[in-house]
Amino acid sequence: LIAQKRSIFLFGPRQTGKTTLLESISSQYRKVLEYSFLNIALKLKAEQQPQFIRQEIEAARPDLVIIDEVQKVPQILDEVQWMIDKTKTVFAVTGSSARKLKRKGVNLLAGRAITFRLDPFDISERQRAVPDLRGRDWLEKILTYGDLPEIALLVQKDRLKLVDNLLRSYVETFLEEEVRMEALVRKIGLFGNFLRLAAEMPDRFDRVSLGNGGLPTGGTPLPRAFRIWRAFARFSPLFPIGRLVNAGCATKLSTAEIAAYDAPFPDS
Repeated sequence: LIAQKRSIFLFGPRQTGKTTLLESISSQYRKVLEYSFLNIALKLKAEQQPQFIRQEIEAARPDLVIIDEVQKVPQILDEVQWMIDKTKTVFAVTGSSARKLKRKGVNLLAGRAITFRLDPFDISERQRAVPDLRGRDWLEKILTYGDLPEIALLVQKDRLKLVDNLLRSYVETFLEEEVRMEALVRKIGLFGNFLRLAAEMPDRFDRVSLGNGGLPTGGTPLPRAFRIWRAFARFSPLFPIGRLVNAGCATKLSTAEIAAYDAPFPDS
């Protein structure tokens, strides 16, 4: 596609090889401009003067422009669109957080760049890398450590201590940059404990929805509001569960949905 003068937008989790793939592509071109917003100085410059990228590209007239980790400076995508439309510049853009970009209503170059995803190894890719992949031992390793490319290769070499350290760092970065900074949960410590339990006991979880991370231990008194709720739930002769659930929903339930909550629970 790049050879056909088409720009691409490459999404995918951290450490799946997006940057490595683009480095391999760039080696095939004579004149390439590269911008990585992992570079703090470059990130600050782009935030303050997003038009600088247009000025540099117009001066250099490269065959390809690579922009890595664009979710860190999403406003630069307006400049990218302008360059695609007006000068037919070819871009290869990567982003680790499509959710973050979409939630902010960022320009995702619709109709101007073809979107791809680069995910961890699937089973066919793993089998090509490790032809003798079979048996319970390999399956347990995949389920335990996952299939990020670097992790998979280290597991293949039995460098499990290094793998443990890398995965711990990966999870800590995820908690800090994707959870805390996005304010997805209020209590990051509870959420971290929850992730650890889910990872340690995967046989107990089919899918998970985290609604309330509080786990009372008896070490502190229960709040008055909770004690009132507990007494109501225990002693009230009427328990309008449909109305109670509806009162706690951001999107109100329909009459049929409320009736479904109120329906008697089957005895068997």
